[in-house]
Amino acid sequence: MAFLQAKVTPYLAGFLQVVAYDGQPEAPAEQSGRLQLAQWIASPNNPLTARVYVNRVWKHLFGQGIVRSVDNFGPRGDAPSHPELLDHLATRFASNGWRLKPLVREIVTSRAYRMSTAFDEQAARVDPENHLLWRQNKRRLEPEEIRDTLLQLSGELDRSQAESLIGHLPLKDINGGDAAAIDIRDNRRTVYQPIIRTMEVDVLQIFDFANSAMTTGDRPRTTIAPQALYFLNSPFVQQSARRFAQRISEQRISEQWNSGSIDSVVRLAYLEAVCREPTEHETKLLRDYLTTQFEGPPGPTVHDLSKMCQAIIATTQFQFLD
Repeated sequence: MAFLQAKVTPYLAGFLQVVAYDGQPEAPAEQSGRLQLAQWIASPNNPLTARVYVNRVWKHLFGQGIVRSVDNFGPRGDAPSHPELLDHLATRFASNGWRLKPLVREIVTSRAYRMSTAFDEQAARVDPENHLLWRQNKRRLEPEEIRDTLLQLSGELDRSQAESLIGHLPLKDINGGDAAAIDIRDNRRTVYQPIIRTMEVDVLQIFDFANSAMTTGDRPRTTIAPQALYFLNSPFVQQSARRFAQRISEQRISEQWNSGSIDSVVRLAYLEAVCREPTEHETKLLRDYLTTQFEGPPGPTVHDLSKMCQAIIATTQFQFLD
C-alpha cells in the first residue's frame, strides 16, 4: 500500500515565528537545541521575555500588572495600561544584566509605589479601576508573607537556607502524615519550604496558594470564612501570638505593671504587628481589657497578653497592606 511506502519527514526544531528576530540562534538537527532555546529566550532582541518578567514583578508589587492578564500577552489578553513604561523598565532590566534587585529598587522608590491607598472621589469617577495609578492598590498578604510575619513576630524566623528541603522531615510526613509538622518543625522562610502536593500546610491552602502542578502568574483571590477562623483557631497562630506576647512583655518600660507600662506594651504590639501606633480608642480598649484580667500585682499574664496579640493579628490591618 502506498501509505506504507511514504517517507517520514524528520522533526525540525525551531522557535515561535511570531516573535522571530534577525540573527536568532538556530537549533541544530543533531542536538537537543536547549542551549539555543535559552539563548533565544534571554536575548535582548527577544521582545517578550523581559516584558513578561517585568510585568510579573510589577504585578507582585502593585497587585495588578501593567498588562493585567499576566499569563496572556497575546491579542486576546489585556493591553498594557502604560506601554512606554513597560518598554522602559524591560529595556533597563535587560541592560542591567537581568538583575532583579535593581528593578525592584527602581519600582519601590517611585512615587507611584509610595502613594497611599486613600480614596479620591473625583479620580474614581474618571478611572474607577485605577488603571492610571492615582492611588496604591490595597492587597492582602500572600500566604508566604503571613507565615513569615507570624514567625518574625514570635522572634523565631530563620532566614538561613538548608542543605536539604526535606532532610529534617520524618518519612511519614512525606507520605501523607501531619502537614502541620512542616510549619512547626521548620522556622525557615516559606520560600525555602518543601511543597508536597498531597500535604500543603493550612496557611497555604486557606490563603490561595497557587497550584504547584502548574505555572500561575496570577493567583486567585478569595474571601472566605475559614480565613478568619484560621487566625482564631490555628495552633500555629496561637503559638506565635504567645511567643510574641512573651517577647514584648520583656521589653516593657516599667518593672511594675501600671497604666503607663500597659500602654507601652500595647503601643509596641501595634508597631510590630501593623507598623503604626494605636489610636487613643484602640489603646483604651486594650488597656481596659488587660486591666480587667487582674487586680493589683503582678499584672496581666502572658496568657492575657497573647490574647491581645492574637486579636491584633486577626485584624484586617495585619492581613492587608494599606
